[in-house]
Amino acid sequence: MMTFKYTILLSGLLVASCKNEAPSSALKANPDDALPSTARCAQVSEVETVVVHETLLLKLAKESVSGTYQFTTGERSQIQDAGFQHLTGRIAELKSENKVVEVTLSEGSLSVYFDEDFAPEKNLNALKLDFNEKKVSFTIEGDTRATVVGNCIFE
Repeated sequence: MMTFKYTILLSGLLVASCKNEAPSSALKANPDDALPSTARCAQVSEVETVVVHETLLLKLAKESVSGTYQFTTGERSQIQDAGFQHLTGRIAELKSENKVVEVTLSEGSLSVYFDEDFAPEKNLNALKLDFNEKKVSFTIEGDTRATVVGNCIFE
């Protein structure tokens, strides 16, 4: 009889402790909490012999994303090319794993303000926020390459 009471008591404690246990991945349990409200990125890189300065600012909400991506090539006294792009989209799906959040967009657009003949607007289809490597990447429809900007601060 005493063993039966201890078994019930232990079972009750086990069930109670399981209810208070946090999920193994908070990002998987609640994808809305996985998104920061902003991502600010800035990097300087060298592509062959060209110095590229890039900045990215994203504003993330429960249902939408907006932001700007700006880049220049050359030094401040001799900027050879500059681009300014506006990113917008509605969040269709969130996936998160190992501190990487993938955001699939619907109605996404990437508006280019430096060369309307080249690409006045493209369809933005995905964003990827990598909290481990502190970088954000985005892809456009019809192009398998991603634009990646590092040195990000997520708030």
